[in-house]
Amino acid sequence: MVLQCGQDVELHTVRIAPEHQGQGLGTEITRRLPNDARGRECGVVLSILKANTAARSLYERFGFDVTEETTYHYRMRLVL
Repeated sequence: MVLQCGQDVELHTVRIAPEHQGQGLGTEITRRLPNDARGRECGVVLSILKANTAARSLYERFGFDVTEETTYHYRMRLVL
């Protein structure tokens, strides 16, 4: 699920069934989102659970940076 939040597009929910994980689907979604956001002249934001180290690594590979931290989540941003 992707939401428009002011000047940002927020990647809100990505769920990939366990039997389809590890096949590049999350990577493809992450690759397409910035291109879509550029067309809207928006930044891209998301939140991930701190325990989800695989997701953090994925988003960091695409240039997302941690901008905020709560007890359980990281807030990340990619400015286009």
